[in-house]
Amino acid sequence: MKRIYTIVAYRWGDKECHSYSVGVSTNLVEALEIAKQEEINRGGKKYICEVIQWTKAVGEKKYTKCIIKRL
Repeated sequence: MKRIYTIVAYRWGDKECHSYSVGVSTNLVEALEIAKQEEINRGGKKYICEVIQWTKAVGEKKYTKCIIKRL
């Protein structure tokens, strides 16, 4: 099974406001650390990161989405 983690930052933690992609990793611990560092670098609460796990089973064509770190 293949896993990819994406990190997205949301201004004030609001998905309707400004957001941007922070990074991508194949390692969950690294993805969580990237999210934590981005939040610290952006002043603590101005941008809140979400880590999303994308999983693809062998033989499948599409990835399935699972949110690891919620807002």
